[in-house]
Amino acid sequence: FLGPQTYVLGQRADLSRTLVSVAAPHLDALHALSGETVLLAVRVDLERMVIDRRRAVHSLRVDWPLGSRLPLYVGGLGVCLLAFAPPEIQTQVLEGPRRAYTEKTLVQRDALEAELERVRSEGVRVSLDDYAPGEFALAAPILDASGFSSAALNIAGFSERLTAEKQVTYLKAVRQAGRAISEGVYGRTP
Repeated sequence: FLGPQTYVLGQRADLSRTLVSVAAPHLDALHALSGETVLLAVRVDLERMVIDRRRAVHSLRVDWPLGSRLPLYVGGLGVCLLAFAPPEIQTQVLEGPRRAYTEKTLVQRDALEAELERVRSEGVRVSLDDYAPGEFALAAPILDASGFSSAALNIAGFSERLTAEKQVTYLKAVRQAGRAISEGVYGRTP
């Protein structure tokens, strides 16, 4: 007899396999479009964890190994996941300690709350230098049937390669990919 916790873990594993499978062609397309690192992450407690990736074609690249974690209040993926997280998760992060990775990390509560509102309004997160100087991440949520973020995906790279035109193109592409994956996994278009 399997206990309830084992059942829940099995359900999560099935969902992760489905998510990775549905997301794969979208990650491939984002990678082909940008040539940059493309990541898929899920929320684990108060962190984001990378569960799939496509490595940039450039020799100098942003790279996150599978399983790598970062707090929800920093980076493209984390802030995107936090913006669409259940209220209790948002409260824990907003009321908890936050350390600055760079001078642009959103450690002040007012600044973080304003950014979460902007991300909810626009449906994307633009991260510039808030985890590491010279790096960008453009992220979109993957929303479950309740409208909460179960996952997020991004394009990440070095800011020198991100022109204004590329930013517009990449943001449109990650937003569309997030919606398509939400529809494919949950039957929902955010």
